[in-house]
Amino acid sequence: MQDVERELPGLIRELLQAPAHRQRQLIERHYTPDCRLTHALVISENREEIVRIFQAWRFCIRRLDVDVNEIVLSSGGRRAYCSLVQRVQPRWWPKSWQWEMLVVLDLAPGLAGSTSTHLIAAEQDFISFASLLSPLPLVGWAYSSLLRRAAGLSISAAVQLSGTAYRWTLAVLDHRGNKVWVEIVQHVTGFNHYLAPPLFGFSLSMSVLMYLRDGPGGTKLIGKQVDYHSFESVLYTTPLLGALLQHGLRRAVSAYLIGGAHLAAQAWPPVEAWLRRALPQGNSKVDGLKRWLGQAWWRQAPPVSWRAVPAPHDPRL
Repeated sequence: MQDVERELPGLIRELLQAPAHRQRQLIERHYTPDCRLTHALVISENREEIVRIFQAWRFCIRRLDVDVNEIVLSSGGRRAYCSLVQRVQPRWWPKSWQWEMLVVLDLAPGLAGSTSTHLIAAEQDFISFASLLSPLPLVGWAYSSLLRRAAGLSISAAVQLSGTAYRWTLAVLDHRGNKVWVEIVQHVTGFNHYLAPPLFGFSLSMSVLMYLRDGPGGTKLIGKQVDYHSFESVLYTTPLLGALLQHGLRRAVSAYLIGGAHLAAQAWPPVEAWLRRALPQGNSKVDGLKRWLGQAWWRQAPPVSWRAVPAPHDPRL
C-alpha cells in the first residue's frame, strides 16, 4: 500500500470476499513473511498460516459484506486502527449474522524495489461483545434493555463500592488532528473497602476512539467517544481458564483451520492429475470443472429476498 487510508478499505473488502487464489495473492503482496495474526478464536505465526485461515473462513461463507466505518492512522504511519462491521451468511446456516470489529494493524516499510511502501507486520482482531449478543432472540433484548440499562443506572454506586484504575498504554492522534485513539488497561477490584480486601479483581483491555472538535483558545474538545472493550482479554488472562481457552480453543481451532486448508491444498493436485489422465478429454473437462466450481462456490451469493440485511451495529445505542 502507498496511501493507507485510501487503499485499506478496499483491501479489507477484497481480502474477505475474494476467492482462495486471489486471497493468497493479496496476502503475499501486502503482508510480511513473519506477520502474526491474533484473534479471539485463532492465532497464527506466519504469513502462510494467515493464508490458510482466510481461505478456510471464506470457504464457509456464502456471502460477506464489510462496512469500514473509521480508519485512524498514526502520525508516524506505523499503526492503523480500523473499525468495521462484518455481515455474513454462512454456507450451511439459514440466517445471516453480523458483528462489529476493531482491527489493529502494525505497518512496516515495504521492500526495496516494491510498489508497496507499507506492509502489514502484525494484525490484531477484536470483536465487539455487544454486537454479538444484540441480534440473539431474548438474549439480545435482555442485554440491551436490562443489563446495559441497569449497569448505567447503578454505575455511580458501583464506582463507590469498587476501585478502578486506568492506565493508558498508547495514544494515537490522527494525522489530521480530528480523532485520537487511546489504548487503556482498566484494573478493576470489586467491593473495595479499607477494612476488607477486595472480593474480586480483573484487568480489562479497551480502546477509546474520541472525535475532537475545535474549542476556545485553540483547544480541542471531545465531541463524541466510542469505547471498544476486549472481553476476551479477561478470559485469556484468568488463571486456569485462560490456559484452557488458549490451548483447548484458540490453538485447537487454529490447527483445525490451518490443517484442513493445508490438507485440501495437498490432496487436490494428485486428484486433478488423475482426473486429467482417466477421463476422456480430461484436460478440457477438468479445466471446465475448475471454472464452474470457481463461479459456483467462490462467488458472492445474492442477498436473500425474504431476509432483510441487518443494519450495521451502532455502538452509541
